[in-house]
Amino acid sequence: MERRAFLKTTCKLCALGAAGIALPQVITSCGNLQSLSITLPIEKGKISVSISLFEKETIQLIRPKGWMYNIAVLKTIKGFDAVLMKCTHMDNQLHPSFEGFRCNMHGSEFNKEGKVKKGPAEKDLQHFDVVLKEGYVEIVL
Repeated sequence: MERRAFLKTTCKLCALGAAGIALPQVITSCGNLQSLSITLPIEKGKISVSISLFEKETIQLIRPKGWMYNIAVLKTIKGFDAVLMKCTHMDNQLHPSFEGFRCNMHGSEFNKEGKVKKGPAEKDLQHFDVVLKEGYVEIVL
């Protein structure tokens, strides 16, 4: 895709997202990195994500309804992990990369475990407790 067309498309999607419209979409950038980004309701302080979403992808980006930041739910060798995609330096939304997560504001980078790889951020990302229940990953907020 030509750069100009890519920017027009992504700007339109960002504007719709900023308007509060839930956009189940496939994010494709920087090669073949793909993640489903969906808005989910909070029920009793938890969010439930279907395990079936992880059949082809090891990471899913979800946004709790009413929240400003996504949560990355990762399928790991040990099970599942969930981290808040909010930069610990200046509270900017993080973006997935092949090595983990990156902040486009000042360049902070975090590995897939949420540990700081490159500053200016100094604190690791916030983790959420995860519980497996009958075909779902429950994230305890």
